Amino acid sequence: MKKQYRDQYRKFGLNVVYYRKALRVTQLQLAEMLDIERSHISAIELGNVGVSMDLIFKMCEVFKIKPRELFDFTPKPDVFFDRPETERREMAADKQLGTIIEMISMILDGCKDLDEAKYKVERLSKGLKTP
Repeated sequence: MKKQYRDQYRKFGLNVVYYRKALRVTQLQLAEMLDIERSHISAIELGNVGVSMDLIFKMCEVFKIKPRELFDFTPKPDVFFDRPETERREMAADKQLGTIIEMISMILDGCKDLDEAKYKVERLSKGLKTP
């Protein structure tokens, strides 16, 4: 790989990450779908290796996209919260999950251990403010 193309390899790798996450699969699962090693997926996503045309075509089949989409280096929406092809009910569920995660983070902020976290959750479930 030529150093002058390093940035393009990295952007290509980020696109692979994007489409893998949109598909909601792990590197290992994607590697199995593509019949390659997980370490190869990792190297692709990091932009450390080149990719054969055969593998690009196979990725496109798995991701259900056209090859040009893997080479479209414009910024992508957030995979988890802003997936364009997601149905409305799924988007609502994702947004609710995001809200729940934020709330849990606020609840657990400053907790020293699991018992304190449980105590805070218990009090909140009863409508009581936590000290």
